[in-house]
Amino acid sequence: MSVYRKGIFVVPDWVEKSLMRRGESVSRLLSLSELNQVLSLEDLACVLMLNQRASTLLGARIEDQLILEKKWMESREASSLLRTQLQPMLQDPRISQVLTDRLFDAEACVASSDAFSIVDVDGTAWAVVIRQGGFSPARLSESSGQLQTKLCRLIHDTQSMDELARTNLFVQWVAEGHHV
Repeated sequence: MSVYRKGIFVVPDWVEKSLMRRGESVSRLLSLSELNQVLSLEDLACVLMLNQRASTLLGARIEDQLILEKKWMESREASSLLRTQLQPMLQDPRISQVLTDRLFDAEACVASSDAFSIVDVDGTAWAVVIRQGGFSPARLSESSGQLQTKLCRLIHDTQSMDELARTNLFVQWVAEGHHV
């Protein structure tokens, strides 16, 4: 499957809010060296874990469209931080628990239309901001379908139908009975 022009990365809502309080945008997430100055290692590990689990959120294999970890590997300093500190933290069950408690809490009630938002980042990527409770186990299927639909429409609006048709996301979306 081909990679479409814009990459995707996933952001927990509390990270977006933290960046906004500092007057930063989600585009800051693309630079681990800069981000390390404003977010805790725990938050960074949660962002990394969420991106590694993005295919589960979408119900489709999108690894070839995910760009965050690739961007974080672009500088030597950031690559070292990723390899020596963040990736080892992913083995700690506490990181998974923090992500579950802060993002996938079934008690948090958000309208399904508010389960996520998509932010265009400098015309090069889409940041998918996941809202607390929006992808809880009870809502995962509905929210995943809505997210697939929104991303397929965005790709369709910015690229050719042929490029869209060659993405894993679109193949899964059509298999589930959707159409453009």
